[in-house]
Amino acid sequence: QLVIYYGEYRSLVLDDGTMASDAIGFWDYLDTYLRSMHLKAGHGGHTDSGEVGDFGYWLAVIDFIGFILGGFFVFFMLQTYPTCWKCSRYLRKITKTGQMFPDHGQFAKYYDTLFQHPVDSRPFADLMKGNPKVRKPALGTVLVGSDLLGCEHCKTQLLAQKVQILGKKGWKDIAKLTRNVRLPDGVDLRQVVTPG
Repeated sequence: QLVIYYGEYRSLVLDDGTMASDAIGFWDYLDTYLRSMHLKAGHGGHTDSGEVGDFGYWLAVIDFIGFILGGFFVFFMLQTYPTCWKCSRYLRKITKTGQMFPDHGQFAKYYDTLFQHPVDSRPFADLMKGNPKVRKPALGTVLVGSDLLGCEHCKTQLLAQKVQILGKKGWKDIAKLTRNVRLPDGVDLRQVVTPG
């Protein structure tokens, strides 16, 4: 944040064409800058509180804390994104599909047998494309969302599946059934994982 303030200080040209850095020291500039800030409120910022004085230092601290928290938030969010195990680039979503099962029995049969088949086989494709007819989801309906992710650089792919069950309060994620499966080199499931 100090670097930003210093950059503004070094590039500021006064009305008479003089560089601010030739007329005043950085710390004096920063003190004047922070004390002379204005707070504006209301729709379109029409209400001006005037110069904030010493409170400008607190505003700078609040800005700094927001900047740090924003950086940590982005960092931790990026930790949850899957990356390519070969070249460490972030994987991009290629396509996705969803399958709904009217009861736990049909879902369990699908979920437990899907990866017993080779991912480039016909039985695997049939299971991925199969979609039991569920006209109106009822309590206990299971939804499987499948996202196909891929690396644009080395073309590796990953199949990410998330499971949700419809309860009285809506769809609930079943985290323990979430799975991310790396696909063998050369396997392309774009024709298999298609919106149904």
